[in-house]
Amino acid sequence: MAGYSWQPLIRLTVVPDGAAELIYVFSDRARASEMVRYLSDFFPGAQMRFSETFN
Repeated sequence: MAGYSWQPLIRLTVVPDGAAELIYVFSDRARASEMVRYLSDFFPGAQMRFSETFN
């Protein structure tokens, strides 16, 4: 499509202690960062990582 550019999605993977992996997808890193701050209150010590995806 002319004039259309693909932008990657930001995938946030959260692995709380003793729980299943949670995956959230955001359109920008700022929103993903807000979610990290929010989830840190509920899952202290959880592993969180960002990745970019086009899917």
